[in-house]
Amino acid sequence: MRWIAVLVVAVAVGVPAAALAQSENKAAADAAFERGKQLMDGGKTAEACAEFKRSQELDPQFGTQYNLALCYQKLGKLASAYGEFVELAEKDTKAKRKADSKKLAAKLKPRLTQLTLIVNDPAPSLTVRRDELDVTLLVGVTTPIDPGVYTFRAEAPGFVAWEQKVDLTAEGATITVEVPALEKATEPDPDREPDPDREPDRDRDPDRVPEPDPVTGPPPSKTRKYLGMGLTGGGVVIAGVGLLFGFQAMSLAGDAEDACNGSLDPCSGDVLEARDLIDDAKGKAMLSNIFVGAGLVAATAGVILWVTAPDGGERRTALVPVVGDQSVGLVLDGRF
Repeated sequence: MRWIAVLVVAVAVGVPAAALAQSENKAAADAAFERGKQLMDGGKTAEACAEFKRSQELDPQFGTQYNLALCYQKLGKLASAYGEFVELAEKDTKAKRKADSKKLAAKLKPRLTQLTLIVNDPAPSLTVRRDELDVTLLVGVTTPIDPGVYTFRAEAPGFVAWEQKVDLTAEGATITVEVPALEKATEPDPDREPDPDREPDRDRDPDRVPEPDPVTGPPPSKTRKYLGMGLTGGGVVIAGVGLLFGFQAMSLAGDAEDACNGSLDPCSGDVLEARDLIDDAKGKAMLSNIFVGAGLVAATAGVILWVTAPDGGERRTALVPVVGDQSVGLVLDGRF
């Protein structure tokens, strides 16, 4: 019964907890926004942009996005500023700021550094990165980019990787980065005689069979599975009690009709007795709803605990929290 009570309380307070988390995010966002303004006033533009970005991630607001765009523009990240202004010009609900964003985006557009990425004879499963960012999907597409010196790297299985640093600081220019056809990686010559003076490399010996890693660790505990079975059984019993109250409510309602000579509206019999019976029926119905609901919650939780209990086999499951704008819940994810 203790576990059932805790579970019912957790379900009941789930939505307020989500609202509390949202409130905390808003408070943190407001604090980050104020730090951003102070840093901007102090001439620390890069730090200010980081605070505005953090505030926007915690609690997205058009006003914060506008300040972030201005900060990016001052920092010289013209492509990032242009992207924020374009979005504001489409979505901002404040007419003056929306119009201002449209004008600023139009002024920035001719100043943008544009990148065109071309790949000659792309190898199978080719991947192209700009620094740590995967830009394979941008091949053949001219896109704005923040000015800077970037390292481009192209690689594919079975081929020698290509890498080159490119200066993309020319304002208003369209710069083409051309990735050459990758060379195939050389394979070892099977007819080459081994060097007698060189000791064999045990890690690269093709005839050496690697030993499997020993499987260690204690056996999985069955406490969780037993707890799940107990919750499921208890939930079924509680739901059964609720159904019993429901049957009693139906019986009392029938007795009230009998006291009224077969019809409650209007009652042509003993009105006082019928009223007492109806009140008792309502009380039983309320108890039925409470017990059936609590029983279903407990039984569901028991099934989840049993299913997700580790057993050392192929079953891999997890309870994933899902939080929406106006909802909170759990999703059972896994493989059985």
